[in-house]
Amino acid sequence: MDPDELLLVALVHELGQVHPEADESAGAILVERFASRVGLDAEAAQRLTNVTALQSLLPTIASLRDISEPQVIAEVLEAVGDPATLHLLYFVTVADARATDLAGCNAWKAALTRTLYVRVLEHLRAGAPEMASATVLRHEAALAAIEGRFSRDVIDTHLQALPPRYLLAIRPETIGEYFALIDEAVGGTVTRHDRAGGMERLTVVTHDRPGILSLVVGALAVNDISVFGGSAYTRDDGVVIEILHVEDALGGTIDETRWARTGDDIPLALAGEFRIDERLLAARQVRPQGRSFESSDDRPRR
Repeated sequence: MDPDELLLVALVHELGQVHPEADESAGAILVERFASRVGLDAEAAQRLTNVTALQSLLPTIASLRDISEPQVIAEVLEAVGDPATLHLLYFVTVADARATDLAGCNAWKAALTRTLYVRVLEHLRAGAPEMASATVLRHEAALAAIEGRFSRDVIDTHLQALPPRYLLAIRPETIGEYFALIDEAVGGTVTRHDRAGGMERLTVVTHDRPGILSLVVGALAVNDISVFGGSAYTRDDGVVIEILHVEDALGGTIDETRWARTGDDIPLALAGEFRIDERLLAARQVRPQGRSFESSDDRPRR
């Protein structure tokens, strides 16, 4: 990234906002005139203008669209056009978020925006904006990352049974971790929690059935855990991989005792052996308002 361009973008990308009724397109016109006056070459001038016109693209798409969908990536690719513009656009996005909206620049929004940036960059660097080519590249990367742990045939069968967005959304090395969970979940349900990008992440592997998400979210709610994002992938044979980003509903942390309890409750809920409505009511009755389950084990058990 050219440091001079970076500095110029930081200085001028919001020129249009000096007028109350102006929008990003007006700012782009002003930046285009500025670039001409200071003698920028045509390529740099166009890049500066494009970044100004597109400055809200990444956070808007990341917040409102499913960034695992190939069509969404294709739209951003078409709008951005080249890696240099994408780098500058991402810089502007991060800088603006930190400078103007510290409260709103939460880990979830930041992670979505960065993920979108990384996925688009992968396609641009590969020189293959077509989604089919991008999927092939991701397939090969997954094979390279986990072939020593599983046979190529097993990996191919697994990946071909999932929608293309799975390959675009999941890191190649993480795919191997899901293989182990799928093996463990044969005939039942397995959960695993970890942290990713500063956020709590819960993975649920089970078999497809009606109302999976509502049952999982209900079991989490009983344990004072809120879901603020996630995605689900279903294989042709009915195996479901749900990846949820969660947080403590009362603003604290989720300790291992609560995670263990949650890991027990989710399979029971999916098997129809856990009455979520009754448990929610019981939890409210025994728990003082504002208190979390961090160190408490006083709610009614199964």
